[in-house]
Amino acid sequence: MTHFVTNEWDRSRAQKRGGDCATLSFDFEAGEESYHREPYHQLTPEVLFERQWAMTLIDRVLGRQRKEHARRGQAAQFDLLKMFLTGDQDRGLTHELTVKLDMSEGAIRTAVHRLRRRYAELLRQEIAATVAGPEEVDGEIQFLLAALERV
Repeated sequence: MTHFVTNEWDRSRAQKRGGDCATLSFDFEAGEESYHREPYHQLTPEVLFERQWAMTLIDRVLGRQRKEHARRGQAAQFDLLKMFLTGDQDRGLTHELTVKLDMSEGAIRTAVHRLRRRYAELLRQEIAATVAGPEEVDGEIQFLLAALERV
């Protein structure tokens, strides 16, 4: 009798699966509505990966170039001139830069030319480290540019 009473007491206090949890209903309409409000793009994970790879490569090159300028005590000059690497410079900024850098317009043009040339060298070096041979560098640069344009 003792075992029977103990077992009955255990059964009365036992919780079934999901015991004290509240039951939630699925609201499929609300779920679909919020799903349609999510941002949508047709970019595949591969395209996003390639773009991220290209951006990472460019950041590495810029980092290396900045370190080179910092070793020569020209980090501030690099920070002001790096916008010219993309070719999106504004002609009005040249006058501002002559004042900020205390350089003539010709000296700034020369510095930008050297900056671009060194950037190209470093980019080729970074890419050469990722491909099987030097003959693949040009193709990889084209691939890099295409990856950046897709987004």
